[in-house]
Amino acid sequence: MKKFVCVFLAIFMLLGLCACAGSNAAGKEKGLQAGFGRVNVTPDYPVSMAGYGNYDKRISTGYMDYLYVTCIAVTDGNETILMYTMDQTSASYAGLYEGFLGAITAATNIPTDKIYIGATHTHGAPMTTYGSENNKRYKQELFSAAAQAGQEALSDLAPCKMLQTDTQVKGMNFVRHYKVADGTYYGSNFGDATPGLVGHVREPDDQLILLKFDREGDKKDILFVNWQAHPDHTAWNDYYAITADFVGVMREALEQDTGMLVGYYGGASGDLNPFSEIPEVNHGLNMYQYGEKMAQYAQDALASLKPVEGTTIKTASKVHTFQIDHSWDHMITQAREVASVNSSQGRAAALELCKQYGFSSEYHANSIINRINLGQTEDRVLDAFCIGNVGFIQAKCEMFSTSSKSIKANSPFAVTAVIASNNTYIPTEESYEYHCYEADTALFEKGSAEKMNQDFVDMLNSLK
Repeated sequence: MKKFVCVFLAIFMLLGLCACAGSNAAGKEKGLQAGFGRVNVTPDYPVSMAGYGNYDKRISTGYMDYLYVTCIAVTDGNETILMYTMDQTSASYAGLYEGFLGAITAATNIPTDKIYIGATHTHGAPMTTYGSENNKRYKQELFSAAAQAGQEALSDLAPCKMLQTDTQVKGMNFVRHYKVADGTYYGSNFGDATPGLVGHVREPDDQLILLKFDREGDKKDILFVNWQAHPDHTAWNDYYAITADFVGVMREALEQDTGMLVGYYGGASGDLNPFSEIPEVNHGLNMYQYGEKMAQYAQDALASLKPVEGTTIKTASKVHTFQIDHSWDHMITQAREVASVNSSQGRAAALELCKQYGFSSEYHANSIINRINLGQTEDRVLDAFCIGNVGFIQAKCEMFSTSSKSIKANSPFAVTAVIASNNTYIPTEESYEYHCYEADTALFEKGSAEKMNQDFVDMLNSLK
């Protein structure tokens, strides 16, 4: 009997030790793994291009460089996230973001709240919401490509270390709102060559963020690049070739020079433009020079890479209710008249009528027409996540650089990246004083940016 009891106790103690060991193992950080997937989405057929309107007239005749859907998958052994970037003007036009989520989740089994989709915001890509048959076809091909890129990234996972650096890159982009000598304000995509300008109303967000996933074995390392500026060197009506703009040039140069796989993630560029070769600007940088110069800045910064503290991935989501701006509803008749003149007589005639009615542009009139039948509010999901001591927010809007800098300044993380999917201007309050195009056409009421920014900061604090 005593022998039986001793054997029983020995087995019981052994099982207890195994259970404890298993429990401790489950509680430990398992280390990071990262994978990379990329699918070419350059159409080999004519499509209506994004640019700045005139979608029925600006039809592609070929391509200057390739467009891609890129996915970086990261897991800590407990949580797995997919970080997408697309060479598109936006990933979040009406129904588009939801379409991407559905296709990606069906292909990868990753929950939709662990998927983050940004757009590089190139104006040289197809306009995915335009109603031509070829553009509809292209949108469906984008969904399939996103699903494939996610599968490739997950199958490419490999153990890695994560390193980070960031630097301030001055003189590459500008806020397109200016003070004028007579006390008024002026908004322009073309820079500061207009006579009478006395300076910018604010400074841009000049932070370039780099994250390196240093992978084991023969796997190529992965580089996450985060920068904010409108890639619109080729947005104008005399360009008919599909292009990723300076993004593609920068990406290719970095991959050739470093041997890494590069994902470019556009940040808060709602009020920013790159200095370019547009005739009205005397800075002389075309998309190739701009991309190569940014690649050099990134490559120089790689010398200061440091390991990121921690490897744990945490995520947070919140439904934010925006108030829709109906303050111009009483001008709906005049707005429709402007739209009619724009269609029948052209933009010059429409702009003359805009002056008469107090609209800043025909875009202002169109925004009034678009808002008149909307409700009082719109719900949007805000997302935040972290990998170790690096924070991220997913901005489903064209966030202003002031918002980006405010969130970064108040974030509890060592560095915070903004991944923008680029649709819907949400201007900060001071922008309304300038009567800028973005404020006049904004869907949501004044003060919406500040409320959204606070929610993002609260979410980032919850992840710490």
